[in-house]
Amino acid sequence: MPQFTDISRINVKGGDGGAGCMSFRREAHVPKGGPDGGDGGCGGDVIIQADAQLSSLIDYRYKQADRRVLDEAFALRDTADDVLIVRHGLLTDTSIANIALWNGCEWHTPAQPLLAGTQRRYLLDTGQIKETDIPVASLGNYRHIRLFNALIPFGEVELPVGQIRMY
Repeated sequence: MPQFTDISRINVKGGDGGAGCMSFRREAHVPKGGPDGGDGGCGGDVIIQADAQLSSLIDYRYKQADRRVLDEAFALRDTADDVLIVRHGLLTDTSIANIALWNGCEWHTPAQPLLAGTQRRYLLDTGQIKETDIPVASLGNYRHIRLFNALIPFGEVELPVGQIRMY
């Protein structure tokens, strides 16, 4: 099975501070004023802020701006129609849709999808699907999988789980 590794190289550099500025301040009670200005300091600061909600470079919030990682995953599909995306051993989505799996009693959707879409939110709010962690190893506990999003109604695309190929 191909493994995805998120690697990001970030080169950052603050300013070098410049030459500073030399001037004299004028105050009524200070003879000859005094120096005003500085040496330019150490330069600009660089702040790196981590987002605890993100654990992957696959971030659907920016899918329209940069789909490279999703396209790379999609290219691995061989003759399949789409790919299931797995993060930390848990199912998340496909490259184009949210998913729900039927265990014989209820539909489960991944608790940590890449994109918590509007259709998914509606189905959760109306009790049609239930959020849960879905480890890849538990696929055998499910009978059917549905793909859905704002343009694919829930129930329009349904496949037996047995048709999912694992690499």
